[in-house]
Formats: sequence, C-alpha cells, structure tokens
Amino acid sequence: MLAAIDYGSKLAGTTVIAFSDFDKIDFHQSKIKKDADVFLHEILRGYSGKEVFIDAPLSLPLVYTREVSSPNFFYRKCDVVLQAMSPMFLGGLTARAMRLKYELAQSGLQLMETYPGFIARNLDLDQMGYKKEPANMKSLVKCIEPDLPGALQSSPINWHQFDALLALIGATRYARKIHQEVGNPEEGIIYI
Repeated sequence: MLAAIDYGSKLAGTTVIAFSDFDKIDFHQSKIKKDADVFLHEILRGYSGKEVFIDAPLSLPLVYTREVSSPNFFYRKCDVVLQAMSPMFLGGLTARAMRLKYELAQSGLQLMETYPGFIARNLDLDQMGYKKEPANMKSLVKCIEPDLPGALQSSPINWHQFDALLALIGATRYARKIHQEVGNPEEGIIYI
C-alpha cells in the first residue's frame, strides 16, 4: 500500500491524500473549514503501509540546528538542487508538516518528503498546460498513467488531486527502488 499527500493550508480544503494498493488509486480530500491535520490523522489510522510521502518541507536549513561553515538561512541543499521553495518562506506549513511527521512517527509511520513540482518538470508537464486550465488535466493524466501504481477510481477534479498523483509517483519510485535521494541526510532529503 502507498500513500502520498499534497499538503495544503489548514482550513482551505486543499489537502489531498492518494492511496494505491498497486491495483487501484483513490483520493481523499479535506473539507473547507475543517482541520486538514486532523483529517490526515483520521484517514491514516487504517493505513497498513510504513511510509507516507508528502509535498511539504519536513526540516529546516542545517544552520538552524548546528553551526556550519557556509550557512544558508533560507534553503536546504535539496531545495537548491531541485529549485524548490524555501521552508522558511512556507513558514507555518513547514511547521505543521514537521509536527505531523513527529506525530505520525509515534504511531509507527514515517513521513517522507517528495516534490511533485520537480516530477512535473521532469515529465515536461508544463508544456502540456500543467496547473493552467483544468481542461488540460485529462491529457496530463494520460501522460502520467504509465507511472501510476494502479488504475484511477476517479479522475482528479482539481490540481491538488493531480499533485497528489505526482507525489504518488515519487512514492512508487521509492517502493520500486528507482528513486533519487536529493539533499544532505543531516539536513533533509527529498525523494523523487
């Protein structure tokens, strides 16, 4: 079983988790004005896997935990290499994700960071209208279907669900041992 999360604002209804049993894929999306973190805890209670992949920073730049010779106060090595947003810019979302990682570890789940934006760039999805018009989603789904771990039970209806699918591709690569680990293990790794 695989699980991957597109992590959004706490109350915006934009957090989506995609599950795959390597046969079928389904989505669960948080509701507007309902706590997304509570939603994730509830939905992951019955999860039988060990790892959960998330599109959110799970650590801070190394300078905040120890002295370094060339401090970067904004980006981790993985962020620089993959051209990801700074965990510091994302602020509260980063703090929530780090807390979620800590809490899920208490129940034996390992939260691991992936980056759908890089996966989209790597698959040249921008040229096909990624995150532009929702009408583009159908052709984009066709493009990523060979990389998905199962058949979709329903088509994604928004970009959050589509990004959860891209995060699921990162999880699938990890499960198949064809992933890349980007970053410094002492600071933070993004699995793609």
